[in-house]
Amino acid sequence: MKRVLRNFSALSFAEAIKAALGGIVTIYLARTLGADGFGIYGFAIAVLGYFETAVDGGMTLLGMREIARDRAHLRSHVQTILGLRLVLATLALACLVLFVQLVPKPEEVKRVVLLTGFSLFTYALLLDWVFYGLERASFVAIANVLKMMVFAGAVLLIVHGREQVWLLPPLLASGEFSAVLLMSAIFVSQFGFIRPGIQWRAWREVFVQSLPIGLSHVLRFVNYSFNVIWIGLALNEVSVGWFVSAQKLVLFMLGFGTLYFFAYLPSVAHALREGPAAVEPLLTRSIRLT
Repeated sequence: MKRVLRNFSALSFAEAIKAALGGIVTIYLARTLGADGFGIYGFAIAVLGYFETAVDGGMTLLGMREIARDRAHLRSHVQTILGLRLVLATLALACLVLFVQLVPKPEEVKRVVLLTGFSLFTYALLLDWVFYGLERASFVAIANVLKMMVFAGAVLLIVHGREQVWLLPPLLASGEFSAVLLMSAIFVSQFGFIRPGIQWRAWREVFVQSLPIGLSHVLRFVNYSFNVIWIGLALNEVSVGWFVSAQKLVLFMLGFGTLYFFAYLPSVAHALREGPAAVEPLLTRSIRLT
């Protein structure tokens, strides 16, 4: 339980820093872009979330669990999941392009949505799930802060007007890529370099196991984002801008529950190797705490 709390504390501290920086960026963008421009960006991020959920396909939780249970085969797990996520990112990008062609929105909105495609690949390459599984969440916390610092700094330095809204997706991807580089460097220094390859049989096994988890993630994401997309399609970008600004406050508070789960799940999976009796005290203390 001490390990769970230590990891949760590190993630929560990082989340607080991210929230502070995110608040500054949100206020700055709302004033700089106006409700219209901020709504365009909010609509694009909501759309991106669906495609990122498809790229993940439940593999974040599955990977965390497998690494926590069987660290001896860590390299094999990473090679399989990383390769599959890159393939799914490529397919998701193709679907995103098709969506942009079909959606009845102005060209400016379509361009911003299309540019979010950069984030599909940074998301696929992110190794946060590996360090969650190893119960080394402090590395993830540092990477998350770095990601937000790079994005916030780039926004404040570069974006100065409504016409620059199209720059936000590439700037977001640049922040994400800094986190990818940091976690990849840490991983390579400890476990060596891994080159993803084609592994059809292993991919099939992972996909079958992760699909139910992935579907549950899709439904959860629909719960929080469908309203944004519907407002964007039925009303206008100004309405999206007002709604997204208010919604960010609620989503920030809900995020801490997710962070606790990421800190808790690997410890349970690791303890299960010794049998259900080893999990009981951890579960009891966790229920009391939450």
